[in-house]
Amino acid sequence: MIGAWSTAADYAQAQRVRRVAIRANAELFASYDLVLTPTTLIPPPLDGFGLLKILGLPAGLQLAGRPFEEGLVFRAADASQARTDHHLLESALVKEMLV
Repeated sequence: MIGAWSTAADYAQAQRVRRVAIRANAELFASYDLVLTPTTLIPPPLDGFGLLKILGLPAGLQLAGRPFEEGLVFRAADASQARTDHHLLESALVKEMLV
């Protein structure tokens, strides 16, 4: 529904930003086959003063590869899971939040 309030100028600017992001992504994957980044299930909570509490995040990982090279990403993920048990572990924080 937010798109209903966007102007043609907003759309044109978004397309310019999109092109910059695509170029940056292409430059990154010119040097690297895969990128592993931390993720969280939810944003970190705020304390009583509006400051973020750091609670041992991240809660997960994201593995990314070049466009249309999903096979490489899946093979890397499979190799990691075959050699470790990290994908089976759950943090106490995540367990507490899901109850």
